Amino acid sequence: MTTTPSDFDRVARAWLAEGPTELSERVLRAALDEAHLTRRPLVQRAPWRSFMPLPGRAAAIGLVAVALLIAGLLLAGGGGRPVPSPASSATTAPSSAVPSAAGPTSDGGPTAGASPAGLLAPQGYTGPGTIEFTRHDASGADVISLVDPSGENQTKLVQGGCCGLFSPDGAHLALAAPGVAAAGLSRDPSLLGIEVLERPGARLAFVVPTDCGACEVLGLNYEPDAWSPDGRYIALTMWSDSDPAKAGMGLADRDFSIPWDWAQTRATGAHEDIPIAFSPDSTQLLFMRATQTDGPTASGPLFVLQVSDLAVREVTPAGITVSANGLIQGPASWSRDGREIAFAGRDAATGTTAIYLVQATPGSKANALVADAPGATSARFSPDGSVIAFDRKSTEAFHDLYLVRPDGTGLTNLTEHFDPGVCCAQWSPDGAAMVVAGTTSDDSHNDLFVVAADGSGIWQVTDEPNAYTGFLWGPSFP
Repeated sequence: MTTTPSDFDRVARAWLAEGPTELSERVLRAALDEAHLTRRPLVQRAPWRSFMPLPGRAAAIGLVAVALLIAGLLLAGGGGRPVPSPASSATTAPSSAVPSAAGPTSDGGPTAGASPAGLLAPQGYTGPGTIEFTRHDASGADVISLVDPSGENQTKLVQGGCCGLFSPDGAHLALAAPGVAAAGLSRDPSLLGIEVLERPGARLAFVVPTDCGACEVLGLNYEPDAWSPDGRYIALTMWSDSDPAKAGMGLADRDFSIPWDWAQTRATGAHEDIPIAFSPDSTQLLFMRATQTDGPTASGPLFVLQVSDLAVREVTPAGITVSANGLIQGPASWSRDGREIAFAGRDAATGTTAIYLVQATPGSKANALVADAPGATSARFSPDGSVIAFDRKSTEAFHDLYLVRPDGTGLTNLTEHFDPGVCCAQWSPDGAAMVVAGTTSDDSHNDLFVVAADGSGIWQVTDEPNAYTGFLWGPSFP
């Protein structure tokens, strides 16, 4: 669209004649978009796609003066439309009907006064904690960063690293970084090892592997994926760039009672196993055994590892698989008491995806909690265990964020009136909100957003569209 002074006169006259209409809002949005006056993208509904590079955004050009004048008209004299409050897409019931503040109570539907689609998400969420993420820089290399949930105090930690992981108390941050030394010996700078940093000063506390062993560890890559709630174990993925038989899953035991860093003593043998989450009591570990890959996404059955004896049992029914990649991260989670496991599973025979719930005891049958969840990537219990967050396609191409109670009631769409497609929610430690990736084009052009669990708002965290992966919401600095 090209706006001329005559266009402006026409629009101004229409606005003065008819008042603040949807037409004037659309013209304002078009002018602002053309002039790139806002630091946040104007949002429009768009699908999730796999990682597909797109050309960079166009350089900022446009008619700044025209946009400012229209904005002034819309806001002048009390007749203009004010900047909207965050969208709220769930109707909440009285608190007596809700097991916790995060509990949903309806099957969606707009709240009275909810913001119309296509409006900006403001920044400035005030909840506690720290968000960690990996983002590609201008050259395409990964950069690990921290940011406040408000979007302030963004700090780059490691260039060329990925996959940050908070310790349970928030005092440390484990991450994969190139060239990490083992037992004082140098490694190939192209290989990833695990550094554990003290926060907030980012001083190196220790590295993984901590023991050279037969020095075979020097030829492997390592990535941290799960930290046990008692702080003792870091579950990690390991692989060789040249020998697929050396792929495996390890347990880094800070008490060194479990040998983990030689190929023959790996926790689950030479399989492409991906750790997901420890049970609340740290005695079991959920993991996925990758049996198929499609681009950056791996899929396969879900298992539980018994930490004490490394015994393994399968959780998913025959023919049901879960998936993981840098966005999805863990497709499954434990309930707060460790008695149940929720996961997003795909049935290979029917091609359908559902949200499943299964008792953690051996031999339990998985039940479809939400039978119709096309495209669902993950199922994550809230910290208090009262609800499960998942995303699914709400139309043919778009994902929204939903909550549901463990008994299958209270299905609620939290982002029904928020235009970017959203994916892969991670809970805040207090359970009040989630951080999600949201995009108006594809997975290589997304930003991070905070979605309140009670449906009261959506806030933008980052405003540098790119590929964000491995994002987590950890505790505040101790």
